Amino acid sequence: MEGCFQKISADALKSKGETIVTESFSELNDEEKFSRIVYVPNGVKKNKSVAVRRSVYNQLAAVTYGKANMAQKILLNTYFDKFNEIELTNEVQSLHSKVVQ
Repeated sequence: MEGCFQKISADALKSKGETIVTESFSELNDEEKFSRIVYVPNGVKKNKSVAVRRSVYNQLAAVTYGKANMAQKILLNTYFDKFNEIELTNEVQSLHSKVVQ
């Protein structure tokens, strides 16, 4: 999964549209969304600009997620509580609250 994010740039995101991540995630079922939500932030956090990370986090927050079961909520809460993104705290908190609603 990490290899997918090595070539992402702000220009690539803009050329493919501001909703490419949202559209891609929307095609997944709820189980797939919950299993991948952990990989995407980790993948873009490494060596990506603040603009790219902000765009991806905001697009992920725009996805409609199903209701997480108790085990998923515990895992996701633990993940997001430990996810350190100092420059984009608001975006990560917004994503976190959207995913575990």
